[in-house]
Amino acid sequence: MARLIAITGPAYSGKTTLIKHLKTDHNYVTPRHITTREKRIDDEPGFYRYVSIDDYNTLLNRDELLISSGMHDRMYGILKEDFNNCYNKADNVILSISYKDIYKYLLLEYEKLLITLTFRNIEDSMKDRYYSERNRQHSYEELLIRIRAAIDDYNKYFEIVKNNSDCLIYTDETNEMETYQKVLTRIKSN
Repeated sequence: MARLIAITGPAYSGKTTLIKHLKTDHNYVTPRHITTREKRIDDEPGFYRYVSIDDYNTLLNRDELLISSGMHDRMYGILKEDFNNCYNKADNVILSISYKDIYKYLLLEYEKLLITLTFRNIEDSMKDRYYSERNRQHSYEELLIRIRAAIDDYNKYFEIVKNNSDCLIYTDETNEMETYQKVLTRIKSN
């Protein structure tokens, strides 16, 4: 039976990079996630299925989503069917979840591991990300939305996430490879 590994954290904490390493180096699988937002230049090809808000709400009302969260026109989720297809074929299934998903995640009855990537000082780290990213991949509006959401989610959910994490890494204090090695060590020890 597969083990469920959830990676959570705010925007820019390294979730996508970590998942890419785990999938490439260790053949872990990730079900396609869905979103109602527009495709971004930094989205990993094949990671998201882009759907309309109406289609998302239909899936939600039919109870077809394993995990679902978001706000307004930016909804995210994982279809149960996509998850089950991965779960039945792999030893380790990786999910990328938001802090908002923590309560739903805790209710899932699978062998699971929660990896949390975060920042020691969320507000300073978000300001740093704003200044380093503002002329690159995202519009000013997109950056502000992501930063506000990261800070709001951190303030609302971080204590419960921290208290339920199997591995907590402050990515503003480690580099990409150190983070990867810490996570691999934790996964192998569980």
